[in-house]
Amino acid sequence: PGALPPLVPMERKARRLYQHRRFCVHAVHLLRQLGAAWKSLGGAGPHPAARAKSLLPGKRAGLDPLKVQMSTLVLVGLNHTTARVDLRQKASFGATQLPEGLKRLSALPGVRESMIVSTCNRVEVLSCVEHQGTGIEAVEAFLSDTSRVPLEQLQDKLYRYADEQAVRHVFRVASSLDSMILGEPQILGQIKSCFTAASEARTVGAYLTHLLPAAFRAAKRVRSETSIGEYPVSVSSAA
Repeated sequence: PGALPPLVPMERKARRLYQHRRFCVHAVHLLRQLGAAWKSLGGAGPHPAARAKSLLPGKRAGLDPLKVQMSTLVLVGLNHTTARVDLRQKASFGATQLPEGLKRLSALPGVRESMIVSTCNRVEVLSCVEHQGTGIEAVEAFLSDTSRVPLEQLQDKLYRYADEQAVRHVFRVASSLDSMILGEPQILGQIKSCFTAASEARTVGAYLTHLLPAAFRAAKRVRSETSIGEYPVSVSSAA
């Protein structure tokens, strides 16, 4: 047989790879900037009372700014990387189930604010609680009760974040950096819908009404200032 032709570099794919790396670096930089901004709002520890009142709209939200400042943000959930589809379906909340779920969640002792993110690939509870340990335990028990999955079977499938790690995770999810397909655009709209449901159920207050809009702005910047949405990837092409 004749000699094989020489290999020719695929310049277009190499350019895409470079753009993908540049996007990752830029996205991480944006997340770090937003994380630093969150710290200035109290994420790194308690602020003086006067500054807390100026930073947190407690009066407008009907909450005491000092109580919000002393709260802990926790996130408990499962997604496509930790749980099979049958378990995710059991744990999910439909549009008609979400208001009742939010009502039950907000009635738990020590839970001051809460919202539920429920999509086909993830179920997450984001709450502002009085104490981190008891707050996480309460949310785990809530998910076990609503999914009717024994707690000991569910716990191994759950991930848990608190404070800055929870904020970073919310930013990553909203920016589709934590999606099954990197850059898929649907997740931002889904989170906005879940936030709207929580707002209508009156389970969010000063803390989450600061956090979620910041995450939405971060997601928009990631899409507009990086190439994450320039080359959409489908499940079939990624297989």
